[in-house]
Amino acid sequence: MRPPEEMLYEVLLPNLRGVLAHRLRSLGYSQSRIARILNVTQPSVSGYLSERESKFSEALLRLGVPKEDLDALIDSLVRDAELGPARMTETLVTAWRQLLSSGKLCSYHRSLYPELAECDVCVRLGSLVDAEKASVLQRLERAVQMLESSPVVHHLVPEVSMNVAEALRDPADTNDVAAVPGRIVRVGMTVRAVGRPAFGTSRHLASVLIGARRVGVRWSAVVNVRNDESLVRALRELGMRHGATSYASGGPGSEDDVVAAVVEVLRRDPEVEVVLDGGGPGLEPAAYVFGTDSIDAASKVIRIARAYVALKGT
Repeated sequence: MRPPEEMLYEVLLPNLRGVLAHRLRSLGYSQSRIARILNVTQPSVSGYLSERESKFSEALLRLGVPKEDLDALIDSLVRDAELGPARMTETLVTAWRQLLSSGKLCSYHRSLYPELAECDVCVRLGSLVDAEKASVLQRLERAVQMLESSPVVHHLVPEVSMNVAEALRDPADTNDVAAVPGRIVRVGMTVRAVGRPAFGTSRHLASVLIGARRVGVRWSAVVNVRNDESLVRALRELGMRHGATSYASGGPGSEDDVVAAVVEVLRRDPEVEVVLDGGGPGLEPAAYVFGTDSIDAASKVIRIARAYVALKGT
């Protein structure tokens, strides 16, 4: 037996930990705190830090992980360090599954075991979905490519990162909504998806879409972006219909409050294309850009980003 998980435990995890130890240390984390985050001993952290960071990143690149994908994964894991081990594990597992199903690790795996020259098990298993779900995932892949290819979308990435989600025709629960599992993060002057679109991976955006469909709104997709005064000006410049959430007392106390408020805006005016939320304690202000599908929503985000940058320059 030649399971690909050998690469996870023997190559990917140790070298990811090495890179993360350096990145977290550069942010002022103590060695003991880094050890808790990475689930290793403090002497292990000291060992990672005694080596060059490039030693670990070069080992990851030899696995066949594209540099852009690697940068996005590391940036996401660094952000997740503040959110706890469950979020870091989710990001890592979804990225691992994406690497397997994309075939990016096949060459390295075959170099270890030449007898696997004709093996395509991981790629085949990653494509076993029904027709409607396959169509949703295909559109999401295209939407992600559009966002990644845009030279201006990075200006709209919020602190919590961006995501794009699309629902089935009649979503019953969050498992009927697909999104990018590890979110879309800013990497320099570009954006990069940490994982491939999959169903049941974004509770927040899924809840927004399910709520919207239950009140009769036609939108099937949504992208979350930053919310500031320049964004509002861009929406006005483009003539895009938008509305703002409101709360009975001050602001939202939880993400569920935000979902309810966003859905209420759409219930009052089903033609609203962008809903603005001012956030609250521990909740970043956000704008939700809706579309008939994920490609439509991504197209709107790109239009907004262009107007946003133009206004910033004036």
